[in-house]
Amino acid sequence: MRRGFFAGVALAIPVLLASGLYAVAGPLDHNWQAALFARSERLRLFALVLDKPLGVGAAIGPLRRSLGLNQPAGAAPQRIGGGEFLAPVLSWDGNINGGYKGDTVLIGGLPFRIDAPYRAHAGIVAGLRGGVSRRWAIAPGTTLDLRLNGSFVRAPRFDENVTTAQSALCLEHGLGPTLWTTGCGGSVTQLRTLSTTREQFVSFGVGGLVAAPFGPSVIEATYRHSMNPGWTRDSLRLSSETARRGLGVVSLSASLGERVTGQNSELFSFGVGLTRPIAGQVTSLAVELAKTGGARFLGQERRDKNLSLSITRAISPDLSATVGAVRTRSSITAFSGSELNFSVNYTGWSRYR
Repeated sequence: MRRGFFAGVALAIPVLLASGLYAVAGPLDHNWQAALFARSERLRLFALVLDKPLGVGAAIGPLRRSLGLNQPAGAAPQRIGGGEFLAPVLSWDGNINGGYKGDTVLIGGLPFRIDAPYRAHAGIVAGLRGGVSRRWAIAPGTTLDLRLNGSFVRAPRFDENVTTAQSALCLEHGLGPTLWTTGCGGSVTQLRTLSTTREQFVSFGVGGLVAAPFGPSVIEATYRHSMNPGWTRDSLRLSSETARRGLGVVSLSASLGERVTGQNSELFSFGVGLTRPIAGQVTSLAVELAKTGGARFLGQERRDKNLSLSITRAISPDLSATVGAVRTRSSITAFSGSELNFSVNYTGWSRYR
């Protein structure tokens, strides 16, 4: 498994070099140009309003409409966004079956080898993913979003499948030009041969825009209550995106989670990322450190530390590739190890408005 981790790093290096890490193509002379690569529509709009580039009116119109800012008071709800997509999936999954990352487990200080069917299976998976989304403006600055996504992939080598399904219904309400609240409810399901995730959740968040010295920023705080079969969990997440001229979009995130007895859940995480054009294409780099705990295994307390690295590189308007590696150090040897993930992301068939 350790070889798999270094193989991931070795694979990432040529991807970086081929992208021309030090040869930045595309203008980043102003904050609004950097903000175009942000995930947050509100940050993109905020940066445009602050910098006021030529033609700003045409640029901010679609953003204002997408955020429901053009909705007249008292008007009937109207659909302002959403669509459908269906795309093929081709990737390398470092743990198809949800098995143990390690090869051995210590029992009474003695090592015992884990049988192959219960160890992590790594290999190529292929299948389909699809989704439906809708966005309605229901009041000035207030939107309602519905998102339904799912995927099914199969690993022919191991005769195993991975099925995922996600749903969310979110209400976002503007409290002013730079402040808003968001409330969501939804579910997450993932089925692997040796592991199953079934979660329902509700969340409440507050977000704001700040004209910081480093660059325009969006900051959000989100409380999440997760409901799983037999147990519940509360967590708090802080995240931000900052657009900086000459650099790109810098993202930061940190989370704290409740310790749940008998369940291995995330207690803390911290991540940093950078998105910018490199050699004419958008490239995202991300690093995250996470700690989990709460479970026991054969009478021993389980504590994990996870370090993950990922690189996503746009190849064309319809195609991108992601390389990722995860290194886990656990107090239980059976859960220590590394995995490599690689995927080619194709937009496939889509219809949006």
